[in-house]
Amino acid sequence: MHILIGEQSLCLAGDDTACDMTMRSCTDRTGVRWEIFEVQPDTQGRMIGRMPEAFRSGWLCFQSSTERRRLAPIPIGWQRWEERELLGALDYGQRSPRRTPPELRIPLQVTENQEQQL
Repeated sequence: MHILIGEQSLCLAGDDTACDMTMRSCTDRTGVRWEIFEVQPDTQGRMIGRMPEAFRSGWLCFQSSTERRRLAPIPIGWQRWEERELLGALDYGQRSPRRTPPELRIPLQVTENQEQQL
């Protein structure tokens, strides 16, 4: 599973597992900035059995400063989508509660370097 800390992605997979994480960002028509990234759950963990079936193979996370949405399954090729396609997928994402209080959240940003990797 990946955890996002600011601009850094921390992989919680074993040492023998390669981690690659694409992040995208876009701004919706109301001016809200969304960070978009894949979440791959640990299939060996206890939590997998408590997840809805659709999310057990991973999901696409859309996160703003005030809201989080999850879309499962992960759409194939989403990393290459244009902004309008990402925003269209956002509309289908299920709202997910944020567990971190606003005062403790680290602002997420996609660097130009990450954007250029696409």
